[in-house]
Amino acid sequence: MSISWGYSPKIEKYIPLADFPADKYLIVAKQAIENLGWSLSHVSESGLIAYTPISFQSYSEEISIRIHGNFAVVKSECVGIQMFFNDYGKNDLNLEKFFMNLNM
Repeated sequence: MSISWGYSPKIEKYIPLADFPADKYLIVAKQAIENLGWSLSHVSESGLIAYTPISFQSYSEEISIRIHGNFAVVKSECVGIQMFFNDYGKNDLNLEKFFMNLNM
């Protein structure tokens, strides 16, 4: 597990789509987000944005998936004030959960 540091701690992964259609990737990503119970707030042909629920351990994180050329950029970023500018591994865990729920 990696811990992110910064004013707004985040983790970003670039996923090569190769011949997989970007619109289908977003459909599968949307389903994974719904399966995880995250709140979907924006959907377009170029990406989507969702938020994890507020909990005892988290002020919520923003999960975004953007299509750039032949890549999907998947990012988890803290949106609330994080103590000591540290995410305590929450962003890494969010991406791990997302990719485990991605049924491709």
